[in-house]
Amino acid sequence: MPLVFVLMLGKKKRDYRGVLKKMPELLPSPADKQSTLDFECAMWKVHGQLLPDVKLMGCLFHSIII
Repeated sequence: MPLVFVLMLGKKKRDYRGVLKKMPELLPSPADKQSTLDFECAMWKVHGQLLPDVKLMGCLFHSIII
């Protein structure tokens, strides 16, 4: 079940870093063990740097239309 949806104007590493750093304030507990992301390369890189223990998965919708 999705816990967070984020609408963003930018797609640079600094934009994604800002969102991921804000997540602990938004979520009640650090129970995030898995993230499903679209295929933005910058987001995958930053996510791996800031949340190395969280499993990454690409979203099914985007993997089908590519």
